Amino acid sequence: MKTEPFLESFRDINHRFIDLVDILSALSGLSSISANTKTEQQLLKNSLKTLAENVDLECCSIFLLNNKELYCAAGLNWHDLTDQDKGEEKDKRTGMTFKVGEGVIGKAVQDNKLIVVNDCSSDKRVIEGIDEKGSKQLLTGSLISVPIHSEGKILGALNVSHPYANHFNETHERLLTLFSNFLGPILDSWNHMHKMNDLVKEKTGQLEKVLEETLELKERYQELSFVDDLTGLHNRRFFFPEAQSILTRAIRYEQSFSVIVMDIDLFKEVNDNHGHMAGDYVLENIARLLEKQIRDADVLCRFGGEEFMLALPNTDANEAKNLAERIQQSIYDEKWHYGDRSMRITMTAGITDVESVKNIINPKKGTDSLFEELIKQADRAMYFGKEHGRDQIRVFHDIACKI
Repeated sequence: MKTEPFLESFRDINHRFIDLVDILSALSGLSSISANTKTEQQLLKNSLKTLAENVDLECCSIFLLNNKELYCAAGLNWHDLTDQDKGEEKDKRTGMTFKVGEGVIGKAVQDNKLIVVNDCSSDKRVIEGIDEKGSKQLLTGSLISVPIHSEGKILGALNVSHPYANHFNETHERLLTLFSNFLGPILDSWNHMHKMNDLVKEKTGQLEKVLEETLELKERYQELSFVDDLTGLHNRRFFFPEAQSILTRAIRYEQSFSVIVMDIDLFKEVNDNHGHMAGDYVLENIARLLEKQIRDADVLCRFGGEEFMLALPNTDANEAKNLAERIQQSIYDEKWHYGDRSMRITMTAGITDVESVKNIINPKKGTDSLFEELIKQADRAMYFGKEHGRDQIRVFHDIACKI
């Protein structure tokens, strides 16, 4: 019995089996490519690497469709698998473009079908290629171009070439068709996922920006809620909790603490005679004079209208009086002019300290009522000065018996 037919059949089956293994290996490698690949080009490079490792070819590339033009998104040849130093900047293929319908690649995309060129040197559809130096050259050998699509949408084309003519057979065609059919959804899914990631990043960035602006507005609002619009000084909303906190520490550590209440004399006459703009001018300048006289630890506020208040840690009534006298002197020294008219501005102040209050309220019962009594005493001393001629500084314990 002749064995040649059996040997021939065995060789054919063996080749088919090897081809099947190659197909399965290529598809398995393609399916294992991580969707977390950072760039589209790296995803395509990895796909081509998987193909080149399982198919006998010289070059392979992927052209993607963009506005009726195909551009080379990734290219690979057999030498790239072993030459690890070859960088992407050396790959001249990534600069190639074809219009839809132009060349074998463009025709495959236009007709949406696989095209085989058995001999590139004699096929008029083949357009000149580019060698490693970037120069044009006439392509030889064989070529297959397969459309890449996903859900009925053409994404581009997969191209495989070999230096020998008539190299590719039906098995290659089936393999490359299957490969492109797998590659399309993978590429499409990657694009959808990363577009979604980009959208999430964009929206997150927008949200963070809005949040940052909101926080800035909140801080600004909080700042404004504690600051007097006209003078820029703190207002009573800030003054009460801050001053009371200082008083609590003063009681705990047996330190001195004083309060000064100040009121601009005859301020209504300033508004009536010179206008409210002149009144604002006076208030703003009084605020600047006060700021120059106080320490960083002191708490100053515009209490309301033409009234100002100072909380002074580690300061007794006599020291507070000295400060009030310096403030009074700075007001005397200021040249008060608004427009072409001059004004006379004076201020009356009332002072008290924690020692005056201790005789009335037990500090151990809490500082709330203690602080309220301090404000009342300083206010009474100030009004006593108003009633006895204005432009005065009065200390509560000096006039307590007269009230």
